Amino acid sequence: MVNRKNKHKRGYNQPNFFGTVQNVFIASMKKGQFVIDIIGITLLTMVLKLSSTDTKEITFK
Repeated sequence: MVNRKNKHKRGYNQPNFFGTVQNVFIASMKKGQFVIDIIGITLLTMVLKLSSTDTKEITFK
């Protein structure tokens, strides 16, 4: 077998955004809050897709 040197001294991968999201989803599934997370992500996506004039109307009503 070949000994391969790790890229990092500690021997673990650097955390990234998608790994963090995956861990959050797994934790929410274990606690039974997955549906709430999906609803929140859907609402956030809907707000981000709105135009700036629509966002102003919603926020300042």
